[in-house]
Amino acid sequence: QKRAARRRFRSVWVNHPNLDNRALLIILHGKRIRIRVISEIKISTAQLTHLLLKPEGPFLDFKGKDIAPAKLTKALSAFANADGGELFVGIATNTEKTQHSWEGFTNQEEANGLIQCFENFFPLGQDTSYEFLVCDGHKGLILRAEIRKSGNIRKSSDGTVYLRRGAQNHKVEGEEALSRLRLNKGIKTFENEIVRLAISVSSDQKVGK
Repeated sequence: QKRAARRRFRSVWVNHPNLDNRALLIILHGKRIRIRVISEIKISTAQLTHLLLKPEGPFLDFKGKDIAPAKLTKALSAFANADGGELFVGIATNTEKTQHSWEGFTNQEEANGLIQCFENFFPLGQDTSYEFLVCDGHKGLILRAEIRKSGNIRKSSDGTVYLRRGAQNHKVEGEEALSRLRLNKGIKTFENEIVRLAISVSSDQKVGK
């Protein structure tokens, strides 16, 4: 029985074109389970100082390690619906948002809830890549994520669409705003809008007759 169990279980390291990090593919009883192995990158004190002095903006956002996954999806939605950006989780910011400081995770396991959030938001690993940062003299790890511009509209966990403007994540509300976002993403074209408008006007004229 033990030998049979071994034959039903095997694992292999794989690299997939849609995955930015190496993954461990586990095949158990015929079922394929992927476990992503997140790399840890060491940065210098000078690099950390440079990062912490950067102001938040259209392409940069800092979040504390205690951020709720639901709130994190708002930032993911905002970046993905705009032009993308960098998100650092584990960096504390003062009330005035003028000072940032290292507030790392104890280990990768402590960030599991947020990693699962990324996995759910980007189920195939597309439009994002992430890694942990470590630095001498600072405890723990920082989660750095690169979010790329998505080809479709991304919603937060509560179903709301967000868009990154300046250093803020703004709600996209109303059909007009959503339509404009679709045009910006190329989901629908201006020509299609003209045709639809022409058909609508033509139909109204027939009704008038």
